[in-house]
Amino acid sequence: MIGWWCKGKTSRNAGRRLRADLIMRGLRQQGIQAEWFDEKRLDRYQCVVFAKRYDSASQDVASRLRARGCRVVIDLCDNHFVYPPDNTKMRDGAEKLRTFIGHSDHVVAGSPMLAEIIARECPVAPEISTIGDLSDDLSIIEISAFEKAVAKIRGIVAARKLSTAAERHTRLVWFGHHGGSRANAGMSDVAKIKPLLERLHREYPIHLSIISSKRKKYKALFADAAFPHCYIEWAPSTFTDLLAMHEIAIIPVELDAFTSCKTDNRVVTALGAGLAVVASDVPSYRRYAGSIQIGDIGTGLREYLGNPQLRGIHARQASQLAHAFTAPQPIIAEWRRVLCGESA
Repeated sequence: MIGWWCKGKTSRNAGRRLRADLIMRGLRQQGIQAEWFDEKRLDRYQCVVFAKRYDSASQDVASRLRARGCRVVIDLCDNHFVYPPDNTKMRDGAEKLRTFIGHSDHVVAGSPMLAEIIARECPVAPEISTIGDLSDDLSIIEISAFEKAVAKIRGIVAARKLSTAAERHTRLVWFGHHGGSRANAGMSDVAKIKPLLERLHREYPIHLSIISSKRKKYKALFADAAFPHCYIEWAPSTFTDLLAMHEIAIIPVELDAFTSCKTDNRVVTALGAGLAVVASDVPSYRRYAGSIQIGDIGTGLREYLGNPQLRGIHARQASQLAHAFTAPQPIIAEWRRVLCGESA
């Protein structure tokens, strides 16, 4: 039996969904028993994956598991070795992570850049594997009938706005979490390029949608934007359809030691909805070079706004790449190798 122990408490958490729920589902489909870890039944596990869990309590459990001959695997999809200089809690957490990695049997990194950082930060680390994300599947999120009804009404209103915008504007979209504690990232990254978007709007009329979960922050950041824009509340039952009503996804990222380690899941999500992508030069995005616009956001946007045919061609090409890169069979096969302790 494989056990998964995540920091994320529900499937609404993208990290848990992409790095646990979907992996366990794939393993079960191949006949491998996998479940959420139950601390009261330690003797039933041959391997336990600790996903973003490295506190003292988790390390104590891991020691008990290893004493029983259980394999301990750490999965990390973010660079938790970086933190604000005055945050002593995160600093102590980074030290705990180094210690835990040194006492584990295997480490899985979500991106090649993160694997390099783990190796540098933890010279005594065991074998490190890089395993990317599967394509997301929001259908695994449990939602109440009331929430679904509310989302449907909001979705109808948003769809009407987008249909009206389509008459005269190219529809751009940014989607994601509004921000985080380890990096100045999220919705603020889009706000930083408002002057650029305003200049482009004078030449190529655009409409920007922000799909997120913090309307208050959107209002504060975009109240003075001199181009049409709207906010769409993220909801698992409507997100995919509303995303597909756009033409270009923009993914501006202020690159630092944290954001440079991100996986390509946002690019994959946009491509899965049929969108062209303009993104900053995040290392994991580079394998799509030539099929998405990577690097300078202004140059990439201008290219796609002025050449709809090119962006259509690129969207189809990049979608095929994403489909190949996130194919379940090789990703689940690599997880099986790690969980069973097989050599590469």
